[in-house]
Formats: sequence, structure tokens, C-alpha cells
Amino acid sequence: MKKLNTLLMAVAFGIFLISCGGSTSSETSSEETAATEKAEPKYSMKTSVGVFHDVEDVAAWTTAYEALSDPEGRIVVLTGNENANRLAVFEWTENHETAREFFGAEEFKNMTDSVGVVGEINVVYYDVQAVDDEPALPYVIAISHEVADFDAWKTDFDSHAEWRADKGFKFEAMGTSPDNPNMVYLMFSTSDLDAAKEAMGSEDLQQKMMEAGVLGEPNISYWNSPTDEEAS
Repeated sequence: MKKLNTLLMAVAFGIFLISCGGSTSSETSSEETAATEKAEPKYSMKTSVGVFHDVEDVAAWTTAYEALSDPEGRIVVLTGNENANRLAVFEWTENHETAREFFGAEEFKNMTDSVGVVGEINVVYYDVQAVDDEPALPYVIAISHEVADFDAWKTDFDSHAEWRADKGFKFEAMGTSPDNPNMVYLMFSTSDLDAAKEAMGSEDLQQKMMEAGVLGEPNISYWNSPTDEEAS
């Protein structure tokens, strides 16, 4: 996962430099205030979006995406494990209202057409509950499901951290739907995809999910994490 500390450290360092300017004039004070306000992070790290779609050519799409997107807003781009032209693009958003307006506009569809996106585009909005900022392992497991009660489910989920670690799962992110706080989105990474798939299909996990209040059948998908070169 893209580290979040870099942005926060940059902001803190910028504010520190401004505070050490030494001038006491009202003009300088106004400049310091403006500079400090400018240094405020654009993204709160509390809301994000996932955009899922297929592309004709991943390399061509990547070049276009990097030219058009906001570098500060990028989280990660994953490629489908079974379909290399299937992409999952995750970005920070300023807020859900602004994001919905952007992704619902005709300009967005025109832009995606121009960079080689094919077929249906699925856009999912998240209230971010937790994110791990350490690099992900080679394979990513994305899980979504509804629960009877998020707080009760979260308590049960936390109690099984050791079980997940024993199965080779590294926690990456947790989010909920802004339209339904009981709709949960999870992301893990692993070094052994076959073992992860076996664990995901085990009766043990099915029992744990049922006891935690998971409703219905979870939606599970498998992705390739970007390499160090791709993530940089």
C-alpha cells in the first residue's frame, strides 16, 4: 500500500518551516497564515473510492492515468489475478459528495473511453475505518459483505487477528459504505494465494463469519499487488 506517513510528514515539516520565519509584521503573519492553510492536506484519509473496470491495454491506460490523476489522491492500482486487464483503482477523495459528482459526470465517462476502458465501470465509495501503511504482500484478497451490526462484528473480527496471521493474511484496509454502515469492505494481502484461497473456503472461516453476524454470501476477489517499481 502507498505509505501515508510521507504526506503527513511533509505537511508537518512545511508548517515547521513557516513557524520559524522570525518576522512579527502583520504582513508576514498573513503570509504565514496563508501558507499554513495551503499546507493543509487536501485529503482527510477518511473517504475513498474504488473504481473497477477492464482496459484494452494496461500499459497505455497506466500512462494516461498517471497523467490525468492527482498524485496525492492515489492509493493503489491492482490488477486481476485471473484477468490482467481487470483493474481496481483506489483513490482518496475530498468527500463523498464531490466524488459522486465527478464519477457520475459525462466527462468522466468520456475520459475513461479515451484511455481504453471497456465495458461496465463499477464505482464503490468507502468510509475508511482502518488502513495499514506498510507495503502489501504480492497478492490481495478483497472481501465485501453485509453484517447484522458493525460494532458487534468488529469486536468479533478483532478477536480473530491471530487466526488470520496464522493463515498468512496481512491486513490492508477496512471500509464501510456511506449508504449502509453495516456493509463492510475488507482487504488483505498474502504471499501464498493458494493457501489463502483454501482458508477462504474453509468451514472454519464460514463458521466464524456466521457467528460474527455476516449476512449472505461474501463477495471475494483476488488481485495482484503492484511491484515495488510499479508502486513508486
